[in-house]
Amino acid sequence: MKKIIFLMTFLLFYIVAYAGETFVIPYDENVDITETDKILTSEEIKVKVSMSRPAEPLKNIKFKFTFLDKNGNEVKVLNPLVKFNMKMDMGKLVFPLTYKDNKYVVDVILPKCMMGGKRWYGKLIFRYNYKEYSKVFLFDMK
Repeated sequence: MKKIIFLMTFLLFYIVAYAGETFVIPYDENVDITETDKILTSEEIKVKVSMSRPAEPLKNIKFKFTFLDKNGNEVKVLNPLVKFNMKMDMGKLVFPLTYKDNKYVVDVILPKCMMGGKRWYGKLIFRYNYKEYSKVFLFDMK
């Protein structure tokens, strides 16, 4: 019995340690990039988010992020990265962004949900003017 309890405890800690972050939000068409690019706003900065379409599981998807100040001028940010997840935990999917052609870009290949889910959530995290920001967007796979 002690071995079973130990094994179950070990498995529980193993699962929790490798679980991805959950940042599911209610549907909002203002952050849905399935069909069109969107601009996410905060008090100091705007982020234009675009992606290659259609998004399909197990195929390359290119995301582009352009950061704009209050006046609409492009700005550089520090330590940008994007995380992906679904309602069901899909593990740790974290990708750093690369600065290329005045945009921050990342190519990702996302897994297929075995339960049939199609909606993905992205969480963009970056630093600007000594503050850390995060913005969540969503999209549906084909």
